[in-house]
Amino acid sequence: MILFGGDNPRAILVYGLVVLAILAFSYFVIIKPITDTTNNTVNNAFKQAAPLFQQGLKQEKQAAKQAQQQIQQAQQQSNASALQQAQQQLKQAQKQLKQAQAQASK
Repeated sequence: MILFGGDNPRAILVYGLVVLAILAFSYFVIIKPITDTTNNTVNNAFKQAAPLFQQGLKQEKQAAKQAQQQIQQAQQQSNASALQQAQQQLKQAQKQLKQAQAQASK
């Protein structure tokens, strides 16, 4: 206790205030500028990245739209191909039916 003024309350109060002053000085001179600089750097990075992020979203939407269009085209082509095959099978079945009717009528 001798270091802090012994039993003298005024000395203890003064030493306490000196310690608080040193801590406040350290905060405002060392810590706060570092955190402010760091926050500014992070904010600037976000501001620079935002347009790139938006551009990436636009490209993703365009790619999704193109993929959907390609899927629809493939489905239409597939449907057209299936329709042609069905028509060919129908023609063959009609020919076979005519042949069977011709043989039955003989």
